[in-house]
Amino acid sequence: MELFKQSAGVSLLHIPYKGSAGAITDLLGGQVQAMILPVNTALAQRKTGKIRLLAVTQDRRVPAIADVPTLAEEGVKGADVDLWFGFFAPARTPPQVVQRLNAEVNQILAQAEVVEALEKQGLVVTPGRPEVLERLVQAEVARWSNVIRTAGIQAD
Repeated sequence: MELFKQSAGVSLLHIPYKGSAGAITDLLGGQVQAMILPVNTALAQRKTGKIRLLAVTQDRRVPAIADVPTLAEEGVKGADVDLWFGFFAPARTPPQVVQRLNAEVNQILAQAEVVEALEKQGLVVTPGRPEVLERLVQAEVARWSNVIRTAGIQAD
């Protein structure tokens, strides 16, 4: 949400929660007016009609909710965020073990039933190579470090 605030040039009051459950409860109850949720979390609430999806933060529309525009399509540039998962091993794992694990995970992610199950949850399967994940992590650390510095965010 802080990245959205910075990108959109708006002022919003941040309400800290210890986890998403309390935040979602308050969104459903009207105590908060907006929040950013992972698609897989928001889908169930959308299906019941309890929330309205305004935009996705990804750089492209999500197939499971293709009718929902991206923030960029709504005029907010630079706030694209993707929920991603990575498979990590200790730093000193031998390269041949890393390559084998990567090949096995990519093979699993290529299975039609796995892709279908994840897409139903609003997740987009993107298998890849370890060096691509490493670049993603480095870019994300730099990006969020900048957001934190700009916003003056401090640990409690």
